[in-house]
Amino acid sequence: MATSRELIQKFRDMADCADAAYAMLHYVYESIDSANPKKEWEEADKITLGYKLEADIEIKDKNDKIIRKITKDSNTAYARAIEARFCQDLKIYSPNDNKYIEINNDPKNIQSKDDEDNKDDKKYTLSLRTQNFVERYELVHHIPDIASLDTLLAFLTGYSATLFYDTDNKNYILAFRGSEEIFQDMVIADAFLALTGRAITQIEAMNDFATDIFQAIIAHHQKSSNINLNNPNLESKDIA
Repeated sequence: MATSRELIQKFRDMADCADAAYAMLHYVYESIDSANPKKEWEEADKITLGYKLEADIEIKDKNDKIIRKITKDSNTAYARAIEARFCQDLKIYSPNDNKYIEINNDPKNIQSKDDEDNKDDKKYTLSLRTQNFVERYELVHHIPDIASLDTLLAFLTGYSATLFYDTDNKNYILAFRGSEEIFQDMVIADAFLALTGRAITQIEAMNDFATDIFQAIIAHHQKSSNINLNNPNLESKDIA
């Protein structure tokens, strides 16, 4: 039986995962700026574990053209997205704007490299909370706020889900995020709830994406197994 201290730590871990589910994690995969769809984000490195790039990488567009080069030891897009969520209410110094700005859950407001050259009162580095989280929890699959997708159901729900893999305990954690938009939540979802007793739009969304989640788990497990089987440094007991 788990001790009180262990249970408290588990609650904290789950709280971190729940909080992380509200991060703008599509920035890890998509070269798009949500605030301005016509402007590319250009820093979607697709790195799903860790907070520093271990080598230089090239970001390419849909036509396989190199649009940006990111150097080794830069903060990963995953870390920047999580940091922007965990520290969203903080104000940090922006060298580009030459002023202090609120992070506001926007990965673009977190520098790609720590501000080591600024004066002491203007330095900003990734928090230990973020570093520990992205080193432990692998981002396996992310279903962005489906209101951004081009479907009627997407418009009706505002539903989102994120699948993490806990590398410490070797298990999967699925974190759900409900409606954030007032219109979607209070007008549409709540209207269905009042009329039918069920939040039909979000139930449908969960049903539609259940297959995606299961497929993501299977693909991740197979990928991990292949990596383990091809690694001669691992003993048989380490292979799931």
